[in-house]
Amino acid sequence: MDIAETENLGTVSRTTAGVHKHVTDPAAAEVLHRYIRDVHSPAIARRPGIHVYRHLSLGALRTDLLPPLAGVAFDGRGSGLLTGVGHLDYRDDAALAAFHAEPAGAAREHLLGDIRVLGGPPGRTTTYRTSPGHGHTFVDTTGDPTPQGPTGGHRYAVLLRRRGPAARFAAAVRATAAAWASVGGVRRLRMHLFDPPDMAVESANGYPVFPAPPREHYQAWLDLVLDDDGVGRDLTWGDGAAAAFGEVHVQVVPVVYTFVWAGRPTVVGLRGYPAWELITRLGAVNQQDPELLAWMYGPAARGV
Repeated sequence: MDIAETENLGTVSRTTAGVHKHVTDPAAAEVLHRYIRDVHSPAIARRPGIHVYRHLSLGALRTDLLPPLAGVAFDGRGSGLLTGVGHLDYRDDAALAAFHAEPAGAAREHLLGDIRVLGGPPGRTTTYRTSPGHGHTFVDTTGDPTPQGPTGGHRYAVLLRRRGPAARFAAAVRATAAAWASVGGVRRLRMHLFDPPDMAVESANGYPVFPAPPREHYQAWLDLVLDDDGVGRDLTWGDGAAAAFGEVHVQVVPVVYTFVWAGRPTVVGLRGYPAWELITRLGAVNQQDPELLAWMYGPAARGV
């Protein structure tokens, strides 16, 4: 299977969009970034039921990447920009239920306590569900299903807020995604239409809840990779976009990490990014051998 076909086997998604603590303190923010990458995410990657698990750090707002859209704000006014997105795809609701079931008891409480470490006040995190039929990878010709580290500067999170009826908004998002995916310089385009956040569901599954206020919620996300920035200005908005979109926020994705792909952990998901970086730099393929990893990590390493 190609990348898009494999990714599209996941029919249910959870996307946690956050503004982390210490966002105005670069040194402290870097510590939190490394904690997410090297401590929190390898622990989450061991939970069952995950089809794809990635974390995308978000950077500067780009108001000039895409063509203007009459009456639509691109400047992020009145809204704290996101610092990161943790994203998980599941094959179906049964896989999501298996994910929520483990670990149980005190282990779950301690694992999910990371949310307080990373996104508790003054930070905030909001988790969005994407239901079956509302998430789709239209194209991925990047050649890399498990990107790790710096993106090269041409990956963007296009975050959308709705204006008017939900059905009109969804149709405009789909039309825009399909139009962009047909452009040769678009290397990747994945769409997520979000259900309204349900904090009661998150709380029932053990998550501490520190959501953003409703005015800062998003209703869709397009994961966009371009050959170069010039492609962005040539993209065409889908029918009805001007009437359906209230705000469009385009943020640079400077780094991305993939912890689980096609239901199996990556080396980064098992060992953390610093170990993967050293293994890759030195060509130490022996440290990626499945038998060695199974001895080190047990069943979690199966199929890495």
